[in-house]
Amino acid sequence: MTQHTARTAQDTELRLSRDMEGKLLLSVPEAASILSCGRTYLYGLILSGQVRALKLGRLTRIPYASLASYVERQLVEQDWTVQL
Repeated sequence: MTQHTARTAQDTELRLSRDMEGKLLLSVPEAASILSCGRTYLYGLILSGQVRALKLGRLTRIPYASLASYVERQLVEQDWTVQL
C-alpha cells in the first residue's frame, strides 16, 4: 500500500465515522447510503463475502468496521490515486 493510498483510506474511514458516529451496527439502507450504492448491490456484496453482516433475528446488520475494511480493500486493489 502506498503512502497516498494509506492516507486516503484513513480519510475515508474518518468520513465514514462522522457519518454514523457512535453506531457499531448499521442497517442495510444506512450502509448502502454510506457506500453510495443501492440495497441490492450491498446484498450482493454480503452474499459474495466482501462485506460481513450479522443476522439479529430477521434483521440484517452490517458492522461499521466491515464497511471500512471493504472500502480500504477496494482502494488497495484498485491502487486508487487522486490527481489534483
